[in-house]
Amino acid sequence: MIKKSFKIIAFLNVFLLIIGTMIVRNSKYFRQFEELFSHIMVFGWGIWFTSIIWSGVNTLLIYEHIKDKLKQNIIWLLISILPMMYFLIILISVFI
Repeated sequence: MIKKSFKIIAFLNVFLLIIGTMIVRNSKYFRQFEELFSHIMVFGWGIWFTSIIWSGVNTLLIYEHIKDKLKQNIIWLLISILPMMYFLIILISVFI
């Protein structure tokens, strides 16, 4: 069984990724206020990258915790790695 804290962190990472993406994509409405725009972008990108980093850490912790029962708990591993997968898909699509 996976610890409840790992499950909460997995969902929190996905939620932070969505919030960070929404902030960065919708910040174009604040471009006329240059200082506010820069604060919003830094905040949005900070949330986004924090979500990706904690996604990697949480995925490793979940894997170490459930490596004996991987087939039964694969869904939590996939939910936890979702922000990293999103980031890698964006990187691959930019470089191609």
